[in-house]
Amino acid sequence: MFQINNLNCIQIKVINELDKNLIFEISDVASNNQNIFIAQRETANIVKLDSLGNFIKYIGNKGRGPGEFSRVNNIQVANDKLIAQDNYLHKISLFDFKDNYISSFRIQTSGDIFFDGELIFQKNLFSMKKLNKFKIYVYDLKGKIVNKMFRNDYVGKDITKTILYNSGRLVKIKQYLFGFKKFERKITKFDYKKRTKLKELDWGNKLEIEIPEPSKDGTISFFPEEVAFHDIISKDNRIYCIYNKYDEKSGTYLVIFDEDLVTISDRYIDEKVYTDILSMNNKFYLISEDYKLVELHLDK
Repeated sequence: MFQINNLNCIQIKVINELDKNLIFEISDVASNNQNIFIAQRETANIVKLDSLGNFIKYIGNKGRGPGEFSRVNNIQVANDKLIAQDNYLHKISLFDFKDNYISSFRIQTSGDIFFDGELIFQKNLFSMKKLNKFKIYVYDLKGKIVNKMFRNDYVGKDITKTILYNSGRLVKIKQYLFGFKKFERKITKFDYKKRTKLKELDWGNKLEIEIPEPSKDGTISFFPEEVAFHDIISKDNRIYCIYNKYDEKSGTYLVIFDEDLVTISDRYIDEKVYTDILSMNNKFYLISEDYKLVELHLDK
């Protein structure tokens, strides 16, 4: 039975509770119309579930050989292919729709990926000039770099702040690529074909936050997840983003943007913390921090 949030016309329904004896962590989530895939970074494999969240199998294992990972950081599914990124080995691996290993190739840097079925777009996690000069790398399925977009203008040496301010997700609509700066909560729209920056939305100015200072060893012990973008997907020329905040109405919120970065809606979902959003068979689903799979119905 759906739990209804009458104030915001959002309905949620718990579909299943994921088996914590088989799923140990959730680093990233991807889906097609039949299956849900969960990346497990430290156990170095991918969990394959059916559309109801029931366990089917593990894909890959720990190692350095074909179809193996040191860590699985990001995954994407499109055109019956599963793409998995290993930031530690700087490698992207491809699997077919039957979960068979196809190939892998080395990548230039670390950072989130987006796969549109033909090209793999990778956001450069680092901005230091000595490491890499471009913010976005574009690969074909054979690992050839077919485009390099936007040189970095970062000139400092504080690698901690570099990671903090450049961590983010990529989504794509038509020829438009959208880069999300997770902790700054900024969204930048690019025209991939023309290689031009079109617009930047400082959406985060509505959520005030104090960025912590690094410790003496250069690390940051606290990341402000409670006001950061948690997960983003694109569907039907819209961008769906979930985030959490703690104020007079704590919980998870869903903000929807059109392709011009105009806010269509920004609505409260539930008091629970949800970390991932996915789409299957024209329906939306969320995964909570306590591993519940929830169907999300948005009234039009």
